[in-house]
Amino acid sequence: MRVYSDDQMAIGTQLEIELLLDGQTGVRCWARIAWIESLPPGAGAPYDIGLEFTDMTNEDRRLLTAALEGV
Repeated sequence: MRVYSDDQMAIGTQLEIELLLDGQTGVRCWARIAWIESLPPGAGAPYDIGLEFTDMTNEDRRLLTAALEGV
């Protein structure tokens, strides 16, 4: 997953993330910072960050997959 961030983070940092799929349904997952790039001034955020999912429950995986298939 790719996100923009105001905070610089170290590659390998583990994060616990809750994703809101439809404004109501949330799924919880764990991810690590896979890469980080500085963005130019005016880009909306200072950093572009790549996340690698490392763990989530089977039910949360099912909900996320269903949401992504509907896009």
